[in-house]
Amino acid sequence: MENIFYVYIYLDPRKPGKYCYDDYCFLFEPFYVGVASQKQRMYDHLRPCKQNKDPNKIKVNKINKIIHSGYNLKNGYIFKIHDCKYREIAIEHEINMIKAIGRSDINLGPLTNRTNGGDGGWGYIPSEAQKRNLSKMRMGDKNPFFGKHHSQESIDISVESRKNYKTTDETKKKLSDSISKSWKDPKRMENQISALSGPNNPMYGKLGKDHKSSKPCKITSPYGESFIADSITCFVRQHPHLNVSKWKLGKSARKKIKVSGWSCEYIKPAT
Repeated sequence: MENIFYVYIYLDPRKPGKYCYDDYCFLFEPFYVGVASQKQRMYDHLRPCKQNKDPNKIKVNKINKIIHSGYNLKNGYIFKIHDCKYREIAIEHEINMIKAIGRSDINLGPLTNRTNGGDGGWGYIPSEAQKRNLSKMRMGDKNPFFGKHHSQESIDISVESRKNYKTTDETKKKLSDSISKSWKDPKRMENQISALSGPNNPMYGKLGKDHKSSKPCKITSPYGESFIADSITCFVRQHPHLNVSKWKLGKSARKKIKVSGWSCEYIKPAT
């Protein structure tokens, strides 16, 4: 198996010297450490600098200043430090490197990294003010697609390209294993449950027509009494004395049969 992951580093050619951190020594001051799995990934930070869209402004400004000083960072100032077969090992090296050299935003070193590693730039959480500013930058005529529409030809091409697409069994297995593994993580489970529990749930306290998945229904008892309800849940809660469960009524509605004498059918909501 080839080494497909690696840790890379950016050096500042304007600051020559001997910079040693644990077992690492450089002839120029380091200012960024990253991890990647693609050949050209370590040069990607140079592209957004021209467009000024990289959210890490400190890193962007430093790279721009170096370029404007006449240096080409690709000429020996960006290089790999570790090659690894597994992502976890590469991330471990990245975290150790950032810890050894130190981040500038917390006054521990010269690095412009905004996290301790292991998550890439996507681990950075922007403030509410930054989110609002980013939103304003892309609203209305500032959005590059503002006032434009996909032509019917481009829509047809997109649809046609997906018609014959089939997910291979290998891809299906990878997706399944990945999802299963993530849901076995106790921390993720706890976060997911807490994020959707109680008042955090967008459907909290909503019943009947206020609930997005509710369906009006007509319910008939074993004695021929008919009821119209906003949903099965509403009916069961409003008539606890009838001793009928949501499961029975749901089964009756789905299979269009009587269950323990009860029948339920969904009806069109009143307009």
